[in-house]
Amino acid sequence: MDILLVISSCAFDCVSHPVFQGPVVNVAGRFVERVVHPLQDLPSAILVKIREKVTALQSELNRGNSTLID
Repeated sequence: MDILLVISSCAFDCVSHPVFQGPVVNVAGRFVERVVHPLQDLPSAILVKIREKVTALQSELNRGNSTLID
């Protein structure tokens, strides 16, 4: 199972995203998926978002939707 983690130091998410079909977690400055976090909480906020994406992907796969993975 692959998840794309895109990290940009630009608060406006200026980074180019590669072609990827699957869950993506965007980190831009202190924002994780457009929600601002204190700098000291940023690592745990990223991990929480990754876990949410994994859980959602597993639910999709359990429902028989295999188009989310190669």
